[in-house]
Amino acid sequence: MPTTAERLLSALEPLPFPARLSLTATTARRLADGGHLTALLTDLDARGPYERRLAALAASVGRDAGFLAERLADPDPVVAGYALRAARVLPVPDEAVEAAYDDAPEALRRRLARLLASGGRTALAERLVARLRAEWGDTEAARLLPACSTPFVSRWLPGLAHAVDGWTRLARRHPDPVLDHAEAALADRADGQQREDWWRLHATTVAALARPRPERVRGRGQPVPRGDRPAGCTVAPGGRAARRGRHRAPVGSGRQETGRSHRSHRWSRGKATPEVIASGASVCTFGKGFQRGAFTAWGTPVLAKSVQ
Repeated sequence: MPTTAERLLSALEPLPFPARLSLTATTARRLADGGHLTALLTDLDARGPYERRLAALAASVGRDAGFLAERLADPDPVVAGYALRAARVLPVPDEAVEAAYDDAPEALRRRLARLLASGGRTALAERLVARLRAEWGDTEAARLLPACSTPFVSRWLPGLAHAVDGWTRLARRHPDPVLDHAEAALADRADGQQREDWWRLHATTVAALARPRPERVRGRGQPVPRGDRPAGCTVAPGGRAARRGRHRAPVGSGRQETGRSHRSHRWSRGKATPEVIASGASVCTFGKGFQRGAFTAWGTPVLAKSVQ
């Protein structure tokens, strides 16, 4: 007598790929409701790669957290992918996630970091930071900071800042520690060119910080010299926001250029004097978002009104 797995495989054989997925999901849901899913998973998992992937899909649809917890580090990336995605919504224990780090290759460690960053495992992420730093270095440890609590990030960021490769993501999760680091970084850059280089490199991070912490980004100081604003900030009378793909000519030039596109994360070019910055009659572009006003240095007036 054919087993459930054999009957399923026979039914899938003539179907196109989308229909195979649909039938597998329907079968898994029906068997899970009746408490008979385990036998199907065991049978499929003992076969070849195709059948093992079907088993992972069926376990995900049938919400079998135990089956998936054992396959977070599966050598088949498709099987591991089903397990990692399911771990975001199913009660996969922290111990299984931590065990998946044992001798894990870099690609899997990145996927595990994304799982932790999806939320709900803050204590595990904080426990793993020290372990990953000792085993694989600062970059691996810094990758977990978005998944940690804000007080934890405040303590660890000064020592791991050099290894952070996703400042914008970290800024969205923990704006205050990132702002603390940015203020310290700018304070160490007395040279105007160094400050302009910092602005170029961190434009999108500033945009991410401006939404949750507009007052802190804006600051409350006096207008500052040209070196304390983002490099090449465009100026235009009236403070009207620039349109995507358009370029404002310097004030007083008597012309306006159009049709110049700008790559993401780059400032549009132009001139800005302290007087114009102080008046608010300037325009900046941040790649995807366009601001009314001009950013100046941290702790000094930032006239941007909104970030799209």
